[in-house]
This record gives sequence, C-alpha cells and structure tokens, in this order.
Amino acid sequence: MTTVVGRPDTPSGVVITLDIDRAGRYVSAECQFDAHWACPGGLWDEAGARVLVCLCGHRGCSCARNLPGGAE
Repeated sequence: MTTVVGRPDTPSGVVITLDIDRAGRYVSAECQFDAHWACPGGLWDEAGARVLVCLCGHRGCSCARNLPGGAE
C-alpha cells in the first residue's frame, strides 16, 4: 500500500510506503514522519480487533513496547 500526500504549495507529493502484508514489517506513517507521539500503534479491522502492530523501533515511540525486548 502506498499513500501519497500532496500539498498545494509544493510541486511534488510525499510518498509513504506501508507494507501491510501480515508477513511484512508495518511502520505507521506517523513514525515514518518522526511523529512518534501521534502513532496509532497499529491498524484495526471494522470489529475493533488490531490486525497489525506498528513495529517502529524508535526508542521514544510508544510502539517500542510492542517489540520483543522493547520499552514497557
């Protein structure tokens, strides 16, 4: 899945790649933009079950608690 964000004041957009295959490594767009404080922590389905966990390894990110040996 690729998300393209365009700004009207710039000629080109920003491309964020999200590998949402269950065997892939999902890192949220927020974490890719270094907005770790805003990371939703994962993707949920319509029933509210978390389907993918954000695997950001940044030390200050709340997602780090989801990684083996991550912050608690």
